[in-house]
Amino acid sequence: MKTDMLVLVASVVGILLPASVTQAQGWKPERNVELIVPATAGGSLDLTGRTVHRIWDDLKLLPVSSIVANRSGGAHAVAYNFLNQRAGDPHFLSITSSTILTNHINGRLTLTYTDFTPLAVLLTEHIAFVVRADSPIKTGRDFIEALRTNPASLSIALGSAIGGTHHIATGLPLQSAGVDIKQVKLVGFNSTGRPSLHCSAGTWTSPMGARRTRLASSRAES
Repeated sequence: MKTDMLVLVASVVGILLPASVTQAQGWKPERNVELIVPATAGGSLDLTGRTVHRIWDDLKLLPVSSIVANRSGGAHAVAYNFLNQRAGDPHFLSITSSTILTNHINGRLTLTYTDFTPLAVLLTEHIAFVVRADSPIKTGRDFIEALRTNPASLSIALGSAIGGTHHIATGLPLQSAGVDIKQVKLVGFNSTGRPSLHCSAGTWTSPMGARRTRLASSRAES
């Protein structure tokens, strides 16, 4: 079932390397390169990772093989812990998002951007709230008013973990509108893929990324 988009809120995505990776000029990978996605298949981070991987292949940018590895779970902790254990090895990179900041601040992640080597901000995105096309909610005002009147009237599926960017993008406008956030039904998922299915079923509203992405790699130990 088609969905409609409501209420745009700004958000960011990039690439990380393991910490303290130092690359000599002209360095080239010598074995398989793994691009980690800290979410399940089908979401915005996964689509970004697979787009980067396709560009690598189409332009023949790597002299070795490469794969995309979905390492979801633990509010991105599974992916970042895996990357952190490969310190100094630039053959492992990870897509990342603002969740690496927000979930460190709220205590769900022990690692943060300073534990890795940020490489580039690849794109930016807006976060949009989506509902089924036949939903009575047609505008951001409708969404806010429904929750102001009855905070438990809607179930909101978060495409990133509780405490992540989608959670913040939901909480800020509701807080500004005086909605009792403690009564709002929020459920976190490992990517935007599953929330979109729930929205299609007609029982959920969901914030979705429309995408921005970063790459990261783990930092090498000295």
